[in-house]
Amino acid sequence: MVAVNLTALVNGTPLIFEVDIGTSATIVDGDSNHQLGSPPLRLFTNSLKSYNNDIIQLQELFSAPIQYLTRDIMAQILVLTASKATNVLETELLHPLGLKLHDSAPGIKTLPSDTQLQELLESFSDIVPDISPGVSGFKAHTELLPLVVPRLIQAHTVTFAIHDN
Repeated sequence: MVAVNLTALVNGTPLIFEVDIGTSATIVDGDSNHQLGSPPLRLFTNSLKSYNNDIIQLQELFSAPIQYLTRDIMAQILVLTASKATNVLETELLHPLGLKLHDSAPGIKTLPSDTQLQELLESFSDIVPDISPGVSGFKAHTELLPLVVPRLIQAHTVTFAIHDN
């Protein structure tokens, strides 16, 4: 998968961010924080984990305006303890900054729902040759741990790649 980067202004300073549809925080590395003049930091008491469950080492956080093209928003920005790392722009900021997923990832195509399954099956027939497009009535069962309360959330379309096509 190819990383999608964009340059946004943070407090008027251009920084390169990777657009990550899986993150819930905007993060800058120590060097970027220094470029921004080391703004005053506030205590951040939560911990964050990476996609592979490693704890992300953070200093603290600060608030700053982020500008992309003609849009300005205030954002909470976390600072990594590492000096050299990838700056990450959180998913929740894409829409307020006027971005759509297909704008930031031109190689990803959205299909109408009636043709989506059939086209996917044809495109990836080498991977999923035995799946019929007429699958229906599929039942799944999930067991929850005691004291876990299920939460219903709104489904969101997520872009992903299986292999280049």
